[in-house]
Amino acid sequence: MSIGLVNGQALLPFVSSFGTANDYIGLEISDPMIEAALDNFNYHPHGKRISIQSSGLCRKAHRMALGPHDAPQRDEFGRTPL
Repeated sequence: MSIGLVNGQALLPFVSSFGTANDYIGLEISDPMIEAALDNFNYHPHGKRISIQSSGLCRKAHRMALGPHDAPQRDEFGRTPL
């Protein structure tokens, strides 16, 4: 899995080396970068094993990092209660 896939160049060596032994997932929030990654893997011999998906993970992480008043309460050992 590649989070922040950009144009796929960081994932490409893994796909080339491990081929059909794995399935691959790339997450990216930028539509132009998703298009670039799709172009890069479109003609790759193992391109059918790659799933490139749009992700809002960064947006969610940004909302989660609002400040200490929004952080979950923790016990004396630093654990978040269930």
